[in-house]
Amino acid sequence: IVKKDFANNKLFNFKEDNNGAAKAHLLEYDTNIDINLIKEKFELKDNVYSYNQTDDKKKIYTYYITETNLLSLKEETDKNNYEEWNYYMSEKSIIYKYVKNQKTINSFSFNYEKYNCLNGTCTFDEEKIKYFFVKLSDILGKN
Repeated sequence: IVKKDFANNKLFNFKEDNNGAAKAHLLEYDTNIDINLIKEKFELKDNVYSYNQTDDKKKIYTYYITETNLLSLKEETDKNNYEEWNYYMSEKSIIYKYVKNQKTINSFSFNYEKYNCLNGTCTFDEEKIKYFFVKLSDILGKN
């Protein structure tokens, strides 16, 4: 009689590539930004391109700073409640911040090219990254 006392299925570490599936989600929306569209649509003042609009009772502020290659989007319901994305185009990284009643509820920085969380918890925040690119696409009239 053979009796199984112990089984260790984790004896060998076969590393799975979980990034492949996650990166596939990023391909569902356009992450390329045409600087010429920004320059056409936004207003230039003091080396900063800006575009503002009101949408669904929100104020939307969008800025492109040429010297740092930074694209910023802020959706504000009022001064105490807003979401903000700062996208460093050269590094392909996004810094996200959600403020409610003057308190930061969520923040993270994420490099989407390397699919790497740089700061904060990025486990459920891909939708926030996707929202930034979709909203920017809407603003630039790419849809």
